[in-house]
Amino acid sequence: MQDLLAPQPRHLLRRAPPPPASAPARAAAAEAEAAPGAPSAALRKLTLRLLSARSRAAATWRGILQRRELAEDADDQGEQRDAGEVVAAAAQELEVAAGEEAVGGGARAGVLGGRRR
Repeated sequence: MQDLLAPQPRHLLRRAPPPPASAPARAAAAEAEAAPGAPSAALRKLTLRLLSARSRAAATWRGILQRRELAEDADDQGEQRDAGEVVAAAAQELEVAAGEEAVGGGARAGVLGGRRR
């Protein structure tokens, strides 16, 4: 028991070197080292754009649903409000938001992942 608690020589504490990698694994590692941040940065950027677009689309749909509810409430209260106009206005807002996303996304600069297309 005392031998296990005794200090060990440093050369025994070091980890053994990893086994040699196969040729495809070495090629993949060399490729990853050649461009260390490019794939992950592009992937992060694309993910953020998609999440942003999804968030804006969800907000737009919530607005459409609220307007529909308001139109139904207005009809229930006997006001002379055309629900079709409200739905058409909401659909137009959705088209504008989609157009802004197309302009605001990668199409704005013609860039995706740092490369010009």
